[in-house]
Amino acid sequence: MGNFNEHALELSIIELLQNKGYIHQTGSELLREKSEVLIADDLKEYLHTRYASDELTESEIDSIILSLRTVGGTLYEANKTIMSMIIDGFVFNREDRNKKDIFIELINYGEPKKNIFKIVNQLEIEGYNYQIRIPDGIIYVNGLPLVVLEFKTAIQENTTIMDAYTQLTVRYQRDIPEIFKYNTFVVISDGANSKYGSLFTQYEFFYAWRKVYDDDKDARLGVYYYENGAYPRKPRIVYDRKNTSVNKISVDDYGDGLYSATRCFHTSGITLALSPQVRETAIEMIKRFKAQGTKISFDVNFRGNLWTGAQAKECIESILPYVDIFFCSEDTARLTFLKEGDIRSIMKSFTEDYPISIVASTQRIVHSPRRHTFGSVIYSGKYDVFYEEAPYKDIEVVDRIGSGDAYISGVLYGLLSHPGEYQRALEYGNAVSALKNTVPGDLLYTDLSEIEGIIREHKSTGRVSEMDR
Repeated sequence: MGNFNEHALELSIIELLQNKGYIHQTGSELLREKSEVLIADDLKEYLHTRYASDELTESEIDSIILSLRTVGGTLYEANKTIMSMIIDGFVFNREDRNKKDIFIELINYGEPKKNIFKIVNQLEIEGYNYQIRIPDGIIYVNGLPLVVLEFKTAIQENTTIMDAYTQLTVRYQRDIPEIFKYNTFVVISDGANSKYGSLFTQYEFFYAWRKVYDDDKDARLGVYYYENGAYPRKPRIVYDRKNTSVNKISVDDYGDGLYSATRCFHTSGITLALSPQVRETAIEMIKRFKAQGTKISFDVNFRGNLWTGAQAKECIESILPYVDIFFCSEDTARLTFLKEGDIRSIMKSFTEDYPISIVASTQRIVHSPRRHTFGSVIYSGKYDVFYEEAPYKDIEVVDRIGSGDAYISGVLYGLLSHPGEYQRALEYGNAVSALKNTVPGDLLYTDLSEIEGIIREHKSTGRVSEMDR
C-alpha cells in the first residue's frame, strides 16, 4: 500500500502540472549559482522571442534582468514594485536613443501559450549566512519564480498544513527572501487540504483551494437549498445538480500517480447517484485504487431525492466487494439493503457477505430539530469485536449539515493515524460529529487538541469547566 507522504504529494502535483503543459525540471538540472533564484536563460529566451521585431540586443536584455535583480527596499516594497512591473508592464529606454522606447511585458497575457511555464522541485537556494533552503516546488513563468509551494504530510499526527505556512512565512522569508521579491502567492498543502495566499497574509486569511476542471462556457457548480426546521416541521432540502460540472468528471482528469500515492480513497452514495457518467467514473476509480492496495472507504449516504432504494441497492452491491471500510446507518441497512435483525447482526452480516473489514453505523436520536443525541457502533470483522461508547446527549444543534461527513473524517483519521485502535477511531468520529452540529456551514474548522479535549470531557465523571480560558 502506498504512503501518501510529502514526496508522493510533490510528485502528484508535478504530474498534474505536466498534464497541463508545464515543463518539469529538478533543481540539479539548472545551471546557476546557488544564490540565483531567476532562470535567466528562460527570461532571455522569452524576451528575444517576444520582442524579435524590435531587435533587442543582448546587453539590453541583460539590462532588463538587472533592473529586476536590483529592485531595492524592504521585501514588501520590492515585491510590490516587481508585481507592478509584471502586471502593468513598463517602458524600457533603448541604448540607441535613435530607436523608439519599448513597452515591456514580462508575461504575454494575450497569447498565454507563448510563455514558458515550468515546475521546478528540490531547488537548493543559498541565502543569508550561506543558509541552504529547498522549497518543495516553484512555478516559473518566463524564468520568474511566481509561486512557491510547500507540502506537509497529512498522515503524521504532529504535522499540519500550518507547519507548511510557518516554513514559508518564517524560515524561508528569513533565510531566502530574494525568491519572494517575485512571488505572486504561495501554496500550502497536506494533500487533503490546500490553501493559498500572499506571503504577507496571516494564516486565517489564506483561501482554500478550489478548482473546477470544466472550461465550458456553461460550466456550473451544484447547489442545494436547505430549509431549517422547528418542531413539528422537519428540515427540507432541494438539490439543483442537473448539468453541473461534476457530471462531466472522467478518470482522464487524474494522473496515474494518484492511485499509487493514496492510502485511503473515500466516496459515497451521493456521488454514485449524481449521474451515469459520475457513477462510471467513481466505480472505475475504486477499481484502480484497489488494484494499487489503497483502502476503499464508502458511505452509503442514501438520498431519496437523487435515486430510488432499488437503484442504490443494485449499484452499491456491485462495489461492495472492493470496499474495506463501510459506513451505513441502521435505517439505511433496513430500507435499502432489506436487512433484518438487530444492529449488531446487520453490521456483522455485511462482513459475512463481502470482504469488508470494518463497518461503522451512526445512531442519531432526533428529539427536535435543535436537540439531538449522537453515538455510533464500529464492528471489526477481523477481530469479531464491536466498539461503542456512551452517546453525546442533548447536543445543541446549530447546523446538522455535514455532521455525517465529519463523523467519517474523524473515524478515518483514527484508523489511518492509529491502525488497529478501533475504539479510538470511534471516539474521534463521535467527537468530530458532535462538534460539527454546533457550528454553521458544511465544514467543521477545528484541530486535534480541541477534539481530544472534547473526548476527555465526554469521558470525565467529574466537574467540567463551562468555558475554555
